[in-house]
Amino acid sequence: MSAARAVMAAVHGALQAAGLLIYDHVPEAAGLPYVTFGPLMERPWEGQGLAGCDLRLTLDFWSDATGRHDVLGAMELARGALFSGALTAAGYRLVLVAEELSQVLRETETRIFHGVMRLRLLMHDSSI
Repeated sequence: MSAARAVMAAVHGALQAAGLLIYDHVPEAAGLPYVTFGPLMERPWEGQGLAGCDLRLTLDFWSDATGRHDVLGAMELARGALFSGALTAAGYRLVLVAEELSQVLRETETRIFHGVMRLRLLMHDSSI
């Protein structure tokens, strides 16, 4: 399994276990609030004499609540699930799992709140 697929599976499982709805493709009948996978960037990385990869993964949080509280609460749940030290990606050793940025916006046309959280993950193949 590629590093990107392993990370997406790990993040999906962690957020689901935290009680969040998360989608890569949102079903038409899905109701808010939920989380979606955003852009994913992967590049080679070498550290500690081992080849690995450096991933940036964006998570998008969506809510139609009247305030930011749903999005902020979901982002806190995600932080607890992702940064507790329990995140594992099958076949890889995670060297770093960090939040690079987060922000909450209100979409002007729909009035839906949109939270954005960008993660950085450094990892090595665990078989090396």
